[in-house]
Formats: sequence, C-alpha cells, structure tokens
Amino acid sequence: MTTPVYVAAAVAATVLFGIAAVLLKVGVSKGLPELSFGYVAKHPGKTLWSFARNWVWLSGLTCNAIGGLFYFVALAQLDLTIVKPLITFYVVVAAVIGALWLHERVSKIEIAGIATAVVGAAMLGLHGEADTSDLVPLETQVRGMLWVLAGATAASALVS
Repeated sequence: MTTPVYVAAAVAATVLFGIAAVLLKVGVSKGLPELSFGYVAKHPGKTLWSFARNWVWLSGLTCNAIGGLFYFVALAQLDLTIVKPLITFYVVVAAVIGALWLHERVSKIEIAGIATAVVGAAMLGLHGEADTSDLVPLETQVRGMLWVLAGATAASALVS
C-alpha cells in the first residue's frame, strides 16, 4: 500500500540529494585545493583536513546522509518501482539549483539528456506498485533501462 508519508519521504530524499550534489560541488570547487589523484596520494592528511574544515562540503555530506535516511525509510515501506523513479528526479533538482545558484548554463542537449533519463525512470515505474498479478512487463523494464542509459550516455558525453 502506498502511504503518502512514505512517498513524501522519497520526495524529501530526492530534494536532499539534489541539494547535496550542488553543495558538494561548491565545497569541492571553491573550498579545497585543486584535487587530483596525485595530490591526494601525496597529501592525504592535508586533503582530509581541508574537507573537515569545509562547511559547505560538510553541509552537502549531511544532506546526503539525511536524504539517505529518508530513502531507506521509503525503500522499507514502498515498492522499489515507486521509490527509484522518484529518487531519479534528484538530477532535475540538482540541475535547477545549479542553474539558479551557480549560474550554470544548462544547454538544450543537457535538458534533452535529463529528460530522456527521467522518461526512462518513469517507464521503470510505469505500473506503480507491483504485486504478483500486475508485474511490470520485462519489455517495459528493458525499454526504461535503455532510456536511462541513453540519457546518462548523452549527459556524460557532454561533461567529458
């Protein structure tokens, strides 16, 4: 049974994960030395101390942790076919906050990549709660996964 309080927990997790993504990016890009695997390997203590003193990064980490708690509660009470598509929307939350707060420009192709991933996530949860009489057909699941993969591939191609 889908209880509104548990759906609200999944939505809260989504929002917190989106906020966390932006806070972690700000914390890493503005409050820390330029990070690379070589730098971290040469200066592990200095790197850890930089993270420990960075309140923006710690705030992002805290949002992730609290969002994780909401996520686990939602997973414990709702079907995965309801929770996972809701959680996937954190990408949209992060993109909107990034555009508003960080003034990041979101291109049309990035919007298309995000929309494709969202469509795929929606297809995965198309039938809502699944029981033994109403399982999401494998064909729909595969199409949903392909849409998510296509959106993720398009978004990662733009980043690199």
